[in-house]
Amino acid sequence: MQRQTLTNGEAMPKISNALAGISFAGSSTPIATTTHPADALSFVRRRQESGHIDWWAVEDGSNFRADFAMGESMGQEYLDFIGRYPTYGHCLLLGHIVAGMAHTIDERGRLGASATGFLRVVNEHAMASATILSMPELSSAKAALSMGV
Repeated sequence: MQRQTLTNGEAMPKISNALAGISFAGSSTPIATTTHPADALSFVRRRQESGHIDWWAVEDGSNFRADFAMGESMGQEYLDFIGRYPTYGHCLLLGHIVAGMAHTIDERGRLGASATGFLRVVNEHAMASATILSMPELSSAKAALSMGV
């Protein structure tokens, strides 16, 4: 991935068009917006007293299966959000969410059920994307595009 430097000296990744010609299910065109995750995602909250963001404002109940399913639903909500709003800032969002999940770790070092369900859905999509991107046909197309062919 090439890096491009902004006028203020910050570096940002320059996304190549290696995926040109691939169409995705759902919305035909991603919508660019200034929508903040704390205003759009059900599991992210702004703390009123401090203004800070709680990136995983979820408390599990006593039913593992229900909490896991709730986490899976929130994982799909996250994927829908980043698909609809593919901004540079949102590419960092998952790290904030995972860091926020730390409060769900129990005394035995296990992550909470909702966090585990969330990560299962996100990982499933990451594996599917990685599988598609590693296909020989796509690798050839990426190589051709990077050489300007």
